[in-house]
Amino acid sequence: MATKSDKESEVISYAWYLETRCSSHMTGKKEWLSEFDDSKKTNVRLAGSISMKAQGMGNVTIQGKDGKKSVIEKVLYVSGMKCNLLSVGQLIEKGYSITIENDTLKMYNPEKKLIVQSNLTKNRTFKASIVIKEEMCYKASVKDDESELWHKRYGHLNYISLCLLKSKNMVIGELNVKIPEKSCSIYLVGKHSRSAFKSDLKMRAKHVLNVVHYDICGPIEFPTYSGNRYFITFVDEYSRMIWFYLIKAKSDALKVFQKFKVLAERQSGMKLKIRRTDGGGGYTSRDFESYCTSQGIIHEVTTQKIRRCVLAL
Repeated sequence: MATKSDKESEVISYAWYLETRCSSHMTGKKEWLSEFDDSKKTNVRLAGSISMKAQGMGNVTIQGKDGKKSVIEKVLYVSGMKCNLLSVGQLIEKGYSITIENDTLKMYNPEKKLIVQSNLTKNRTFKASIVIKEEMCYKASVKDDESELWHKRYGHLNYISLCLLKSKNMVIGELNVKIPEKSCSIYLVGKHSRSAFKSDLKMRAKHVLNVVHYDICGPIEFPTYSGNRYFITFVDEYSRMIWFYLIKAKSDALKVFQKFKVLAERQSGMKLKIRRTDGGGGYTSRDFESYCTSQGIIHEVTTQKIRRCVLAL
C-alpha cells in the first residue's frame, strides 16, 4: 500500500488508514501504546522496497461513537512514520469484521458493534479518524517494567541485591528481575555522598584571639554534682587551643565569656577581636551584645556546616 496526503497538515495524529495488503498494524506514536514490548523488533517493508525498523509492539485502545472502548492488539511501533496503518487481515484474525458498501467501509468489533466508519477518499483509500483513549496513553507513558517496579518497591535497592534475593528464595512470590541498561536516577542521587571539607583551607586568623569560636551544649540529661547541665567551649582559630567551662544555665554564658576574655588576653598579651557563633539565643542577648560593643568585639554568625567543621578541629 502507498498513501500520500495532498497537504502535510492533513496527516493528523488520529488519522488511520485501513488496508487489505498491510500485514501488520503500524504507528509512529509510541505514547499511544500500552503494554509496550521493546523486544518485539522486526523489519517492515513498505512500498518501493523501502525497509524500516519496528522498535517494538503494543496495544492501542480506541473509543467508539457510543463511548465504549476496544483494544487493537499487536500494533508495531515504527519511528518516523507519518501515518497510521490498520491491517484488515490482522483485524479479521482477531474476530473483527469489515464491510464495504457504497464507498463506505465499516468495521465491527467481535461483539458486532460498529466502532469505525470510513468513506473512500480521493486517492482511493479508506482513512478514518479514530479517537484514542487518553487515559491509556497516560498509562503507557508511566508504565514501569517488572524489574523497575521491584526496584522501587524495595526502596530503590540495587539490582545485584534484588537478584540475590531471588536466587536465595528470600521473597514470597515471583521476583522477575533483569538488570536494565540505564541506571535509576533516583538511586544514583541517593548514593551520592557529601563532598568532604577541604583539608587545606588557608588560615584566616593572623594571630591568637583574632577569631574565637564558641558554642554551648546542653541541657545534659544527668547534671554534675554541682548542678551543671551545660558546657561551653571556646576555640581559638589560630592556635586551635580549646577552653572548656561547665555552666548551670545558658544565662551564665556572658559571665563565663568575660572570665575567659580576661584570662586569654592576660596570658597571651593579645586582644580578642572577633567572636564567631551559630547565632543561638545564648550569644545574642542584649547584655551580651552591649558588652561586646563596648569592648570593640565583632560578633560574626556562621552556618551550621562551618561551625561543626571548626568545633571538630
